[in-house]
Amino acid sequence: MPTAVALLAVTLACQTAQSSVPRAIESIPPDQFTAFPTIPVAMALRTPVPVATPRPTPKPTPRPVLHSHSIRGLASWYCKEGVSACHYAYPPGSMVAAACYRLRVALGDHWRGTYVTVLASSGKHVMVQLVDWCGSTSKLIDLYWEPMQRLGGTGVLSVKVSW
Repeated sequence: MPTAVALLAVTLACQTAQSSVPRAIESIPPDQFTAFPTIPVAMALRTPVPVATPRPTPKPTPRPVLHSHSIRGLASWYCKEGVSACHYAYPPGSMVAAACYRLRVALGDHWRGTYVTVLASSGKHVMVQLVDWCGSTSKLIDLYWEPMQRLGGTGVLSVKVSW
């Protein structure tokens, strides 16, 4: 063990005092270098020690949002400017809707304020916030005119509502 300690002392002395390796070797008795019988001491001290480089942390792959719940039914519309009434807090053009009976039952007591995705049979979809209720038992959702228009509908559409 004294050999390793001596080698460490020489290495530290060379690094801190900026001295040359041959001068540091001259100051150590030769009998303390028995750990390296086949490698010259000067060569052993000059060999750089490989430094482990940290591996980059892999970035997580974004995954698509999967809806865990959905229900199918009919969608109608309300709140077309100049044609029908709107919710007092949301102007025409808002991306909001009223939840009809079946949707309210499926969502549970805290349905108001929930964002849902409405998918039409054409493949077009919109995201709306449920801000009102609809008394219909035959329909699923009553959309404002703007989301209904984006789905390509003008009357009643067959839709899938996901949340």
